[in-house]
Amino acid sequence: MSFTGQSIADAVVLRASDYRVAGRLYCRIDSTHHRILLRATDIGAITMPERLGCLVQARCESIRARGPVFEYGGRWTFLTTPHRWDADLGTVARLNSLNVQVVPFSATMLLPSPGDPVRERRRWVVPPRDPLRPAMDTVLAVLDEIAGGHRARCAVDSSRSSV
Repeated sequence: MSFTGQSIADAVVLRASDYRVAGRLYCRIDSTHHRILLRATDIGAITMPERLGCLVQARCESIRARGPVFEYGGRWTFLTTPHRWDADLGTVARLNSLNVQVVPFSATMLLPSPGDPVRERRRWVVPPRDPLRPAMDTVLAVLDEIAGGHRARCAVDSSRSSV
């Protein structure tokens, strides 16, 4: 969408409207800073490093578990169906070892906005086109599949180097 000839405030309002209509993302606007905010109540979210996110996204697409994904600062955030995620300490440790975080319920996220300063620009990897989002459990299962395969390859590679 082009915002030529519009004020930043107008562009932000139009973008937030698109998010609400097309993606059913019930966001609000911080008019002081021209940011679009989304609380993790009607949606869930999981964030991870870009390299891992790229692999997870490709696998999710292949199993038709698609949904919006945005990038900021070398991290990808996957928007999922709502969740009340309770994990055991082992799961939390495993996710932390991969530098993956589940966004806490009711946390506020900043969505890509035309009001973002250039140095803080967020961008959609997969924009919200419809209300479809994968389940949090699906994204975590894909992550486990990819991380498990990565660990197995690393174990094989290290065992070969010691021979």
